[in-house]
Amino acid sequence: MPSFQQNPGTEDWSSVQSSVHMRVTLAQINPRLGDIDGNFALITEAVDQAISDGSELIVFPELVLTGYSPRDMLFFPDFRSKIDQALEKIVVLSHAKNIRMVIGAPLWMPETQRFTNSALGLYLGDMCYVQHKRLLPHYDVFDDRRYFEASSNPASYWPLGTLSLVSPSLLGFPNFSESVSAVPVVDSPLSKVGVLICEDAWAENESDRYETDPLVETMALGIDLLIVMMASPYEIGKAATRQQHFSNIASRYNCPVIMVNQVGAHDDLIFDGSSVAIDANGDILNQLPSFQTKIVTIDVNSTLRLRSGTTLRETSTPVLENRDRKGEALSIPPTSSPEASMKKHTLT
Repeated sequence: MPSFQQNPGTEDWSSVQSSVHMRVTLAQINPRLGDIDGNFALITEAVDQAISDGSELIVFPELVLTGYSPRDMLFFPDFRSKIDQALEKIVVLSHAKNIRMVIGAPLWMPETQRFTNSALGLYLGDMCYVQHKRLLPHYDVFDDRRYFEASSNPASYWPLGTLSLVSPSLLGFPNFSESVSAVPVVDSPLSKVGVLICEDAWAENESDRYETDPLVETMALGIDLLIVMMASPYEIGKAATRQQHFSNIASRYNCPVIMVNQVGAHDDLIFDGSSVAIDANGDILNQLPSFQTKIVTIDVNSTLRLRSGTTLRETSTPVLENRDRKGEALSIPPTSSPEASMKKHTLT
């Protein structure tokens, strides 16, 4: 098990940048509810594909490790142990693979004895960044407040120009050293990457429910790229609603947005994917299809615009495959819709 690096340096490297472009992979995959080992295998496959595409950052959906939402499974100690074991395997994976990873997973908070719904930033075997979900929906099909603790932490960003390590004591990992250090990493043109988890990016549409707006607070930090991890269920017209919402955010803040949503069917919820990459002008550069697993690598240059000819490589599964209780494959054919069409734009 790799430990946190022992580097006592205190230099501020957050402004260190390079002029090279950065390749980012959107991993629109189908995690199976409660199948932690199987989901880890899907994560590993996606990481290997991203590396073969020359990617430097891969983004997964919300709670990709467990599927959304694990619900009462979170109350079982054995399930919590499997989550902890898988997280340590993911840290080892990030040590073996030269790629930054943004993973969605539940994190156990020892001080409160509850889970948070969290985004984890990993690189070179270290947990570099953690952002917990702040707004927990408790309406319609959602009951997140029963299962998770809402974070009261302020908005933050992942400074990709710095390897800033998170104290393992905050994460409940006993096998890591306690050193928190910073060392220069100069191969990223992005100095500030903001990460939001689903509802945290929609507070303006639910102002009667929430007193804070994590999106506004995050964008006020002057971030260069906004990543939104989602487990957003399907409903008629929802893909177009998401697309318009994040286009408005991108153009309003002059900041590119990458939104990654999962696909698949979990109990009473169906997820359509329809992930999207949007440039700082609000233009859709890559709309991933609905109801298909798809792994797409795009290019971001040092001017923080998604480059022309954005798609470097795509891999997809034409049907969603779930399994019944006997382990037999259940094939769900994809649904074609205007929102699912792939669009390419050229920037000048």
